[in-house]
Amino acid sequence: MAYVKSTYESYGNASDAVNALNYICDLNKCKNNIYGGRNMIAIDMFDPSFFAEQFLVIQDKRRFSKRIYHVIIAFDQILESPDLNFCYQVGMAVTGLYSHYQSVFTVHEDKSFLHLHIIFNNCSIFPNEKNLTSYFNKYAIQDMVDRMISSRLGTPDIAILR
Repeated sequence: MAYVKSTYESYGNASDAVNALNYICDLNKCKNNIYGGRNMIAIDMFDPSFFAEQFLVIQDKRRFSKRIYHVIIAFDQILESPDLNFCYQVGMAVTGLYSHYQSVFTVHEDKSFLHLHIIFNNCSIFPNEKNLTSYFNKYAIQDMVDRMISSRLGTPDIAILR
């Protein structure tokens, strides 16, 4: 129904966060400008360097090996004509799972299927909270997305098989 993937890049350098944000905020991929996030100041959505600055400020003087988590959620053909509003709702729900961490998401329309890119800051907005590495769970994201699709299609959760 939907495929959830967490990229395996190390994202250890500040430039890695900038490059990932540049990629997901590419206007050629986001024709309808569907985006969102949490704990970010957004003056101009498609200014990824401004988002990267905010990520890096939170990361300042903290210890970690991975700066960001990059998640991709691709909606498959089983979900007939996924609409942009639904994709936005999924993005907001998934970023809500980690509400103490900065996140940015965009809906990409550059392929034959809609897909979301979500970037999470590994460092919490609260200075004494653990890094996202301690909490991040791709399977929790997959379960949430599956439940939302199941609800949209009017099928019981139990019908979702892997």
